Amino acid sequence: MMRTITRFAAILALAFVTTAVTVVLPAPAEAQSRSSLDGPSVRRQLLFRSSRLEVAPAVGAAFGRLYQRELMLAVTGRYHLTNSFSVGLNANAGLLGMDTSIASNYEAADPLAARELQYATQLLLADLHLSYVPFSGKFNLIGNHIFHFDAYLAAGVGGALLTADSSAPDLGGFKFGPAISAGFRVFIKDNIALNLRLSDYLYSAADSQRVRRDPTTGLSVALEVDEEFGHHFVGMVGVSIFLPPEVRVSR
Repeated sequence: MMRTITRFAAILALAFVTTAVTVVLPAPAEAQSRSSLDGPSVRRQLLFRSSRLEVAPAVGAAFGRLYQRELMLAVTGRYHLTNSFSVGLNANAGLLGMDTSIASNYEAADPLAARELQYATQLLLADLHLSYVPFSGKFNLIGNHIFHFDAYLAAGVGGALLTADSSAPDLGGFKFGPAISAGFRVFIKDNIALNLRLSDYLYSAADSQRVRRDPTTGLSVALEVDEEFGHHFVGMVGVSIFLPPEVRVSR
């Protein structure tokens, strides 16, 4: 009888210990998911871009063209699908066209010939794009101010809306082509960042057209132009505003 009671007590004790160990210790799958080898390399990361809308007004200039450059006002709308990828739109509107040094020197050297030359002006440069953040980080300023930053690349399709004097109709119209961009952001607050962007719009166009007056009719006659495929750069500086203002945190 005593042996039976002893065996029964031993079985109960073993069952109790087994149950306690099972409850206290994590399951093998849970232990594996918490491993530094299987889990993400960076935890509790600030996701400055993920699932946020970015609106970025900016000012800048177009450059790289032979005879004209434009001061521009721009706006970028971009939705960040993840912390690395986003889709967006760049729109750059020309505010003021100015002669380059080449155009000024040509006019000074031969004023009569310069009057026969009409220039194309970029009214609008725009593109739809997919952007990617290849790297990001943070830096410490004056000991206690931490700023987060990132660099991004973008590629898409777009073009330019060109205009010229009515006597040079071949210079105007919308020119389609690819567009690429590179930029750099520095977050001064969770939802505000300084933004630098350089865009390259590639399309075929002519920078100028020669217009001569027909001595018989007195009408202006535009000579044929040869369009060339080339680079048209835009440099912008502005402020990015992110919505919602709160930054998500990864697990």
